[in-house]
Amino acid sequence: ERDANDDVKSQGARESSPKLVPYNVRVATPPPVDLGLHKLPKNIACGETIEVPTNADGDESANGWFIVNRVTTMYNLVRGRYRKDGSRLDVQKAERYFINASLERLYSK
Repeated sequence: ERDANDDVKSQGARESSPKLVPYNVRVATPPPVDLGLHKLPKNIACGETIEVPTNADGDESANGWFIVNRVTTMYNLVRGRYRKDGSRLDVQKAERYFINASLERLYSK
């Protein structure tokens, strides 16, 4: 016989890999550069490091490591209710992030 609770996960059980959702990734430094749509973990937050592969265009400046500056969830008002329209990550090249951090430390002294 099969137990009715076989398919139900316990409250403490977690999936081994986080759910991937599409994020529109763009470099926040002026002028903003769109890096395209990438599937990343659902629970991504500010300050995390992500790797963005080379675009299909072969743009080498768009690949590498980036630090997440801002996570934005966009909504549209449809028939009096807000519906999720998508998510966007504003990122900064890792090299630039560390240079800015060291300059801020020097400036604050």
